[in-house]
Parts: sequence; C-alpha cells; structure tokens
Amino acid sequence: MVLVCPDDEPSERIEKEKLLGFYGKFPFFFFFWQFWQVLRTNRIVPALELYILVLLVFTFSWNFGVYCYFGFTVL
Repeated sequence: MVLVCPDDEPSERIEKEKLLGFYGKFPFFFFFWQFWQVLRTNRIVPALELYILVLLVFTFSWNFGVYCYFGFTVL
C-alpha cells in the first residue's frame, strides 16, 4: 500500500514509498521513524505519547513471549 498526498513532491513520494516498503518488512523500526517525524515537526507531547505507547506494547509482548517460552519449556 502506498500513501500519496496530492501536495507531495515527486522526490518526497519516492522517499515515502521506499520507507513504507522497508518498514513493511521491519515494523519495529516504523514506530521509531514515526517518532522521529513527530519530533522533527516540533510536536513534543505527541512524540512522547507515541514513544511511551511503543515501549508499553513491546514490553508487554516481550514479557508475554518470555512467559510463554518458560511456561511451555518448564511444563
């Protein structure tokens, strides 16, 4: 899926297509790219909220994975 805004310059559109192609394969990095874009536009509060949300999601998924691994290994 490619997101194209009518006011995008062709070079910006190509850059977005490359980034979306790369981050479609590696979704973990997509969140940090979004975080950087928000910081770059000087919207600090939403950037911090996004960063905290990403930390919570990955912390939960990591803990859940460790719990499942050790739970099924021990049992």
